Amino acid sequence: PGVEFNGVDVRQSSVELARERGYTHVIRGNLADTLSWKTATFDIVVCSHVLEHLQDPGKMVAEVSRVLKPGGLFIVGVPICIWLTRFLRVRLLPLLAPQKRPDVLAARFGHVTFFTLPSLKALLKDFEIEDVRGFRFLSAGRYLPLENWLWYYRLNAAWGRLCPRLTSEVNVVARKGSGK
Repeated sequence: PGVEFNGVDVRQSSVELARERGYTHVIRGNLADTLSWKTATFDIVVCSHVLEHLQDPGKMVAEVSRVLKPGGLFIVGVPICIWLTRFLRVRLLPLLAPQKRPDVLAARFGHVTFFTLPSLKALLKDFEIEDVRGFRFLSAGRYLPLENWLWYYRLNAAWGRLCPRLTSEVNVVARKGSGK
């Protein structure tokens, strides 16, 4: 009781699916633009596997900060990699494979921004980071459904708490300062 979910998605089919599942406050929009909600509207904003699809994730983080109430929570999930992989994906791969250029990937809603844990923390510099948890040191869900096994999920979760930099994705809980 008293909880209202709002959402935005770039694909109309995703908006329709969310509405079919009972989410009434879902709109179609481009997260690369400004958010349509008023300043200090939300207590919690969840941005799960979105920032890596934006050419300027800093703009989205600033918009989240705007729509969050002071003291509100920002829950972020992104894939991460080590610095060398990030360097190769950002600098070398677009030169060798034109289809991997950020503008081409963005047009297909692909990953255009690649994060390391330090680069994600730098992006969230205006928030107080309360928790960081990695997940998936080995992801084989499509070919080997290990993730359907509770023991494997627990092993991944434990590894992610201990060594978040050595996982393939990370979830961060950050709090907006009360004076912002």
